[in-house]
Amino acid sequence: MPFPKTFDAFITANFSHFLESAQIRPNYISFNTLQFIPLDDAHKDVAKYTEKLLPNLAFGHSVRAYYFALAMLHNGFPSGTPGVPQINFKDLQRKLYHACAIHDIGWTTHPDVASHPARTMSFELFGGILAFEHLRTVASYSNGSRNRRHRPKHHGSHHGLSWT
Repeated sequence: MPFPKTFDAFITANFSHFLESAQIRPNYISFNTLQFIPLDDAHKDVAKYTEKLLPNLAFGHSVRAYYFALAMLHNGFPSGTPGVPQINFKDLQRKLYHACAIHDIGWTTHPDVASHPARTMSFELFGGILAFEHLRTVASYSNGSRNRRHRPKHHGSHHGLSWT
């Protein structure tokens, strides 16, 4: 069973109503299928940034969150609900990827962000600010362009985990 072409862009906050509209069908999807979904340069840049700032276990958690979320999309996330705006798979996958990759970035203790002005805020706010600033730098990826104000440098080793 392939991924639907579109998904509901908005879902109910009521969990019971969500389950009714989700039409969950627990079907097997191979990990190879999930890994086959292509990633562009912006995705890879966010992965490097996250891998740099988070400890190995937290980075692995972010990778697993992404693949788990893809599996959930595959198994019946609401799609095609009349009157509900739709989001295409490619756009949803891009947003999902970034959300999973950086969702715990606020609890980093990496020296590169130790002097950040938002460092003393709660981890949710600090992480949101770090995520916003970084995603803003990769937002200029369009038509193959890499016009960015700054690009974080990755000096760490690869931890044996991969987004691809």
